[in-house]
Amino acid sequence: MQAQAQVRPQAPEAIGYPVFLKNQWSKLEFKLAPPNDLFPLVSDDRSWLNAGADPVQRNQEINRRYFQLGVDLNHCMNPNDDRPIGNWYIFATWASVSAGDVINGNKFDPKFSYLSSYTRAYQHGRMSAEELTVDSRFDEAIQFANFAVNGLGLKQWSRIQAYTNEQVKIFAETNYQIAAEMIPVGQEFLNLFCSPSSADAKEQFFYRFNPDEELLQKAFQHYAEALAEKNTKLRYEKILLASIEQVFYEQARVQKNLERSLISPLIPNQILGPKTLTKTAGFYFGQQGVKLHRDLKVVTLAPELKKIENPDLVAIFHSLGLTANNPGRFYRGSACKNWADLACRKQFLAPLFRELLVDEPDLYEFSK
Repeated sequence: MQAQAQVRPQAPEAIGYPVFLKNQWSKLEFKLAPPNDLFPLVSDDRSWLNAGADPVQRNQEINRRYFQLGVDLNHCMNPNDDRPIGNWYIFATWASVSAGDVINGNKFDPKFSYLSSYTRAYQHGRMSAEELTVDSRFDEAIQFANFAVNGLGLKQWSRIQAYTNEQVKIFAETNYQIAAEMIPVGQEFLNLFCSPSSADAKEQFFYRFNPDEELLQKAFQHYAEALAEKNTKLRYEKILLASIEQVFYEQARVQKNLERSLISPLIPNQILGPKTLTKTAGFYFGQQGVKLHRDLKVVTLAPELKKIENPDLVAIFHSLGLTANNPGRFYRGSACKNWADLACRKQFLAPLFRELLVDEPDLYEFSK
């Protein structure tokens, strides 16, 4: 759908939003493309969106908002379904929680570890005993501090400290900028499509997207189609398609900040390159975690998603070199060895969403 229709004037309480956003963006060091100001927040709901707010508290507010949006969107699309069903906002909750562990400094504390998440993953069959033993030696990226202590010298140690400070700022600002785009558009979608609204107002929603937001527009079109889909399998496929399109759009938008985070001029590549960092990282949800650099295991894949029929979804998996049919015990080719590589992240995230979208209760173990 091309953005060519006229968009209605903003409600009085939303006036001033473009200026507000411009002012907030001027405070950022690691800027991404600004969000679409045609999805405004009303004036009394902008305090969390202040770029100068405490980053830890802001991250916690973002987590709560993501999760509530995800729960509300799930109930809207699956009103008579008691199974735990994910969407981009549910997955984003956990990505933001992990970002928060960098923002609040926990990940740079040698006492902090995700080992318990790996243990839970082992108990659920997502990791083997051998993988658990090997991966527990890494703990998390903070272990690079040991490199500094063991012979790098004071100069290198100072660079590593500067690196950790930069990481906190990159993660805080990137977390903020993703939320500044995705929360307002998600709230507007819920307001229009999950409560009584005119057909014209719903149509106008899609005309607000800019040309460079085509993939995000498609994602919300597919969420809207899922709302009307009565067939359970086809509805799950629409939700999966929308979630993947949304995460692909988001990942492309944050690419330069991720590259800066993983390929920093402050750290020599031979000490802590992107492949080393990727090997020590994972995706954590509830009390579980999966490693990024290993092929995902098939554990809770819903029967409805074992063989994909939606042609757009089939095309995505084939473009990534992944199967759209029953993947067997593993999603072969899903491992990402270098998280700084956008294509690599896509080949991990698409099967991750497919695996966890339905029947994974840990996705909903978020405590506000």
